[in-house]
Amino acid sequence: MSLLKSILKKDCTKKLLLFLLISLFLEIFIFNFRFFESLTFKDETNLSISSYDGIQKINDNTYKITSSSNYIVIDNIYKKINNLYLDIDSLDNVVEYKIFVKDSGNKIYYRLPSRTITNSIKGSKYVKLNLSGNAHKLKIRFKYYEDNNFLKFKNEIKINEIKANVIKPFEFKFLRFIIVFLFISFIYFIRPNCSLYKYKLFSKDKKNKMFNSIVIFIFIIFHIFLFYNLTRINNFFNNPNSMNQLEYNELAKSFANKRVDIDYDVSKTLMELKNPYDSNYREKLHNENNEKYLWDYAFYNNKYYVYFGVTPVLIAYYPYYMLTNHDLKNADYILLFLVFIVLIILLLFKELCKKYFNNISTITFLLITTLFINGSFLLYAAKRPDLYSVPIISAIFFSILAIYLWIKSTNSKNLNLNFVFLGSLSMALVAGCRPQLLIGTLLSFYIFKDYLKDKNKFKYLIVFLIPFIIVGLGLMYYNYIRFDSPFDFGANYNLTTNDMTLRGFNIDRIFLGIYYMLFKSPNISLVFPFINKILVETQYMGITISEPLFGGVITCNLILLVGLFVPKFKNFINNNNLYKLSIMCNILAIILIIVDTQMAGILPRYILDFAWLLFLSTSICLFALFNNINNFSEKVKHYIYLVFIILFLASTLYNYFLIPVDLSYTLKYYNSVIYQQIANTIQFWL
Repeated sequence: MSLLKSILKKDCTKKLLLFLLISLFLEIFIFNFRFFESLTFKDETNLSISSYDGIQKINDNTYKITSSSNYIVIDNIYKKINNLYLDIDSLDNVVEYKIFVKDSGNKIYYRLPSRTITNSIKGSKYVKLNLSGNAHKLKIRFKYYEDNNFLKFKNEIKINEIKANVIKPFEFKFLRFIIVFLFISFIYFIRPNCSLYKYKLFSKDKKNKMFNSIVIFIFIIFHIFLFYNLTRINNFFNNPNSMNQLEYNELAKSFANKRVDIDYDVSKTLMELKNPYDSNYREKLHNENNEKYLWDYAFYNNKYYVYFGVTPVLIAYYPYYMLTNHDLKNADYILLFLVFIVLIILLLFKELCKKYFNNISTITFLLITTLFINGSFLLYAAKRPDLYSVPIISAIFFSILAIYLWIKSTNSKNLNLNFVFLGSLSMALVAGCRPQLLIGTLLSFYIFKDYLKDKNKFKYLIVFLIPFIIVGLGLMYYNYIRFDSPFDFGANYNLTTNDMTLRGFNIDRIFLGIYYMLFKSPNISLVFPFINKILVETQYMGITISEPLFGGVITCNLILLVGLFVPKFKNFINNNNLYKLSIMCNILAIILIIVDTQMAGILPRYILDFAWLLFLSTSICLFALFNNINNFSEKVKHYIYLVFIILFLASTLYNYFLIPVDLSYTLKYYNSVIYQQIANTIQFWL
């Protein structure tokens, strides 16, 4: 209670009440300004449909859209229209439409931007118009979906009522009010010179320890809540029905039947193809012969295999299947490992601070940790919890766990061999998740460098290597019985968009990958969700596998510039091994970009492979800077904190605004109500 009283002291309580009033004012008068504006509108009018085309009328107010060039016409208006009320429903709750207008200034129809109506969101049925003088004619066109089994029901709509110049209802969105209040309060509590910075991460003071326990507990609970909701937000990934999303479950069933291939009939076409990896020709013949094959599985010697790392199956999917006889959802696995990553990064950063930066404040510690979690693309994996993210998230967790255990093993004059062994075992398991991330093993050189001259160095080396040998032999045997080679993981045999067996290494791809992965500027607009996808454009005369991106990691997280200038922080880091480890993190990140670009292509999820290394390097530099913050004058300290907070907020907001943005299986279509609720809550000006 004394801690709570000290935090919520009289002045602080007044500030919180002020923030509450500001949030209330914003919610009532700013976020609802369209309500107050509509009070001035005159001449409310019911509008009736005069004609329609590309639409079949079923009964009084029910219509079926039959063409993409459909429209309804509202004729002979000839009056000022300030807004429209469109009470239009559909069976799937969402109606997308465009308005075309003839008015006093335009005798020919001109088009207005697209809008969306969601039945359950009242505000979405109102649209503000800014026409040139009086409206003469309105034409409304609805989005048409190709007539297939999944989407055909979307083409049936109910036009209940259309009105003009109506009063838009006042909507007090409590969640928005709370979020604004918490955001303003958060800014206040992390502002430069805030008294909360006096609480240190390592302090023997009882009140300080209590503060640390509370804020770290809140930090963990918040991220569990965040990742839980993100992994549940998209219905497609919670109920996947495509075989390529079930690969690990299929492999678990194969293990249960004492086999390593997938029990699925191979098409006659695939068996007869001389080159089954020629994607276009393979697709053409299967369509002609009305046959199917397993997409993105490895195909070798007329059998299907899973080429993704086997570790997740051994530690989770297979045991779960044997215990429950049910499939383990990828979303559940990813949720669990994202929580593990939050916990282990807290432990790793605490260990680093304990060893090298013990003057760090708790708030600064958590802000830097938050930067790592948000910027490492973990939010992307959470909101898109598909099969492809499973091995990458697993590899990141085991890599960070290994680094933590190795650093922890160095806390005494002699290495703690238990931690060395467990760290090596953790890193060895990375080879069974995402083999290229095994490159993180190189960081161990700088962790153990001071022990290389120790008289026990050979004993240390043996303990360090044993887990790699054991796991390596197991993986080599697994590879051999599948692909006749202990060193072949099977990725080149996958049935995907190109022939991976002939992909090879081409230097021309390198700079393309580095530019788009690191330095491409984001495509930002004023239309929700504000961040738009970026197509990979190239004149590379060959096959470049790519998916749209959202911008380079560095240009979208400018805080990473700190990590790029590690030499500037050498005196602050004050430990040569840690300094070189920080540099090595950046080098390994570049190597992983090159490897991914050459082996597979330029895809958003590959950012997960290397972003954590860039943020680890940056985090070390930030810890070093703030550990020595008292060496600066008060004015310089203020500006350091100010710049840090601005960059922190820019990175955090960017990564949070990426949540509704996606490439395929989008939230907009697989949970359109949630998507539109977010859009309507943010875009109060519509």
